[in-house]
Amino acid sequence: MTAGETFRLVREGRLDPSSHGVAPGIPELAGEGFVLAELLWELAHRYGDELLLWDSWGGVPGPGELMDPALLDVLDRAAALLAAADAGIGQAEAELHALYVSDVRLHPGAEVVRHSPVTDDAVTVRLR
Repeated sequence: MTAGETFRLVREGRLDPSSHGVAPGIPELAGEGFVLAELLWELAHRYGDELLLWDSWGGVPGPGELMDPALLDVLDRAAALLAAADAGIGQAEAELHALYVSDVRLHPGAEVVRHSPVTDDAVTVRLR
């Protein structure tokens, strides 16, 4: 199941987000915040922004943080466009890309915050 599909099922209340995460026993990298962030990582990877699972930027919450509720409508739109683009609808791909590049919460800028997967440390990393 793709991140977009998982996101949509969680938003529709048809999937328990606590069943998704990096591994059992790591609650900071599991649950609703993780599922929502996975959609943003899927978008970033789709458009060539290769990031680590523990990177955060814009709308991506850090480990244990919740997603900004103001971003949910944009993510609902992105998930719908992602599903349509994956189904081969060219206009959806163009709209998804335009949304990705126009909303600074969806794509990484010049820096990301890299959270350590084994400690509570976080460091700002320059990408460009």
